[in-house]
Amino acid sequence: MTQPEPIPLSPPTIAARRQRVIARAGALLAAEREIPFVEQFDAVPQLSALLASVLDDLKSAEDEVARQAKAFEEQRAAAERNTHHYEQLFEHAPVAMFVTDLYGTIQEVNRAAVQLMKRDSMHLDRKSIAAFMPTSERKLFRDRLQRLAIAETVDDWRFVLQRAADLPIEVTAAVRLVPGIGHTGRGLLQWLVRPVGELARG
Repeated sequence: MTQPEPIPLSPPTIAARRQRVIARAGALLAAEREIPFVEQFDAVPQLSALLASVLDDLKSAEDEVARQAKAFEEQRAAAERNTHHYEQLFEHAPVAMFVTDLYGTIQEVNRAAVQLMKRDSMHLDRKSIAAFMPTSERKLFRDRLQRLAIAETVDDWRFVLQRAADLPIEVTAAVRLVPGIGHTGRGLLQWLVRPVGELARG
């Protein structure tokens, strides 16, 4: 029959036991009077037992710390692998993908988005999507962006993007709110953007 694993001692439990050992040892070794030989004979094994108990507690605590450290390292390594996997999926996705804050300020773009906009990522980073739209469409875009924080998703949002050294292009975007992340903690918007003509051909 398999023996159950001992329940790890918590730091408060170990601290309480340590205080009891100190108090007991102090009582056994109190120098207020001369300790009779018989009491000395009894005190030695008592102190030995107390010290052995403390050492057992410390070993238990050490084992638990080591177990937690190993578990944490395994979780960290798994998180890094998952992060790298999703970064690769994002970067190499065939569809243009943007990540923005709730105001439409670009936080991340993938390769397809760079190709769509005909600008490198450095010239897209921290720019508002509205800045790449015709001036006449920007107010309507920002108004709808505010409503998106409530609706949380839209599947076919059409607008025009102005690109460097090329003609403007009409696109359709599927946008999803991912709450609770980002530098404000309010959430980020994920955009999948495709040219309208490409969508019709697909």
